[in-house]
Amino acid sequence: MTEIWAEKLKDDGIWQTDTRGETVFGTRFENDLGLAGGIAVIVSDKSRQARGDALHFDLLKRSASLASGAVVLAVLSTLAFVYAVTRSFDRAARVLRGEAGVDASGQGLELLAAQAKETWTKSEQRIERGLAQLGALDDAH
Repeated sequence: MTEIWAEKLKDDGIWQTDTRGETVFGTRFENDLGLAGGIAVIVSDKSRQARGDALHFDLLKRSASLASGAVVLAVLSTLAFVYAVTRSFDRAARVLRGEAGVDASGQGLELLAAQAKETWTKSEQRIERGLAQLGALDDAH
């Protein structure tokens, strides 16, 4: 029951209101305890097919709005999930690239990335020392 109908039921007599191309006639009835309810008759000057088309179009608009809202919610949820899942991988990649301002004292992937970066740095230093020794041997001959 709409608010308009509730307002109209407060008064005695027959009332009339227009909604969505239809006219509603209504009245209330009482029993010993007071207001017992009401009855409403809906009439339209449109054909049955036109009323059906209007109702189908209204349902289509509501369904499209609901579907659009669901799509927006799904996209936002997906983006939030992707961000949450890939955040640790992004931080690990930044540690491996040696970017400044990245705290590598975390747990999980960040810690493993920091250890791998340290291992790479030590390996590069050993390789540089080995190349320097080879260069010195080559210069000696």
